[in-house]
Amino acid sequence: MCVMCLEIRLVVCVVLQLAGLGLVVIGIWFLVDDKVLNFLHISVNHGTMQVSWAAAIVVLVVGLITALIGLAGCWGACREKTSCLNLVSRFFILLTSLNFLD
Repeated sequence: MCVMCLEIRLVVCVVLQLAGLGLVVIGIWFLVDDKVLNFLHISVNHGTMQVSWAAAIVVLVVGLITALIGLAGCWGACREKTSCLNLVSRFFILLTSLNFLD
């Protein structure tokens, strides 16, 4: 595999991992801070705490999955493991296909 391809994949995976970690931080912020809905100007009439906890858990889980996929991609690019790179590629294909379902 060419060196340029591995460098591009490594950069993409690092960005993916940072985005996942950012979502994890936001999810933890949702869980810890009770006033986050007021800060974001979100008003919900159906039990504000339950909605914020559900949103926090969803954001946290999505962030963890994204960070793990990014980590697998970084490891695969550094070690030239095609199985890890295929996992990341399939994840991107899945995200792209889900994007076109609308």
